[in-house]
Amino acid sequence: MGGFPGGSFHFSSSGGAGGGRPEFTQMDANAIFEKMFGGAGAGVFGGGGGGGSRRGGDPFAETMNLDDMMGGMGGMGGMPGGFASSFPGTTRHSSHNNGRHSPDDEKTPDDVIKPLELSLEELYKGTVKRLRITRKLRDGRSAEKIHEVNVKPGWKAGTKIRYPGMGNEDRNGKSGAVVFEVTQKPHARFTREGDDLIYVHTIPLVEALTGPSAGQSVNLSLKHLDGRTVSFKLPSIGAAGGKPIQPGQEILVPGEGMPITRKGANKSKGDLKVRLNVSFPNYLNASQTEGARRLFGSGT
Repeated sequence: MGGFPGGSFHFSSSGGAGGGRPEFTQMDANAIFEKMFGGAGAGVFGGGGGGGSRRGGDPFAETMNLDDMMGGMGGMGGMPGGFASSFPGTTRHSSHNNGRHSPDDEKTPDDVIKPLELSLEELYKGTVKRLRITRKLRDGRSAEKIHEVNVKPGWKAGTKIRYPGMGNEDRNGKSGAVVFEVTQKPHARFTREGDDLIYVHTIPLVEALTGPSAGQSVNLSLKHLDGRTVSFKLPSIGAAGGKPIQPGQEILVPGEGMPITRKGANKSKGDLKVRLNVSFPNYLNASQTEGARRLFGSGT
């Protein structure tokens, strides 16, 4: 144990009969010290030879510094179990932890997860968001800070942006990280599938079966997330006949999807898919029902 620099021990004679702990007297302590140190410990507890002072009614209820008590004597490594364990009923109080730290002292505080809700337009074009961060300090106070997050075009829901040292402080003054996790707001006209954008265009059943009516163009357009007009073309059936449009059929507009910023991508944008929804009538009267049967037949 090497001298116990700055260490201190506390001896207590409390216990006695009926307490379950062996009685430890002043004479016992002096006898043990004399046997171990050849008289160097005589009177160290204030009861033998030197007439040491007593403090209160218990001469052993004192805290003593081993360096002062033993005059700087070399280690006590030969005492099995250390100094305190050699004396029944004694309790050790040490002001040092032999240089070791608690595992909690080394642990980094947990990350603080905060949602970052963004519109599809913001994820398409990119933006700068000014966010208020409130963190707890080790003295119990709270601190606020306005932080700017640069949203990159093409970020997806689930993207995490980590800022070390901006989270809550622990009792040692260490700070965790703040992590912003992107969530996407619902959009009225578009949905996102990976890097692609989905736009739903609804046509009536008659148009799905026969194509656009006379004078109606198959060339249509939509307003994109950045305000541009993007054109697409409906499948043409024609007077000579053709394949009807199926519910869920898609028209591909290449390169008009979400920006792609990840490394190794072979294109800069995903695709726009115009998904065709066929609107069926809510009700058919008797003549319409009969006409549909004549037109398509029961097995068509």
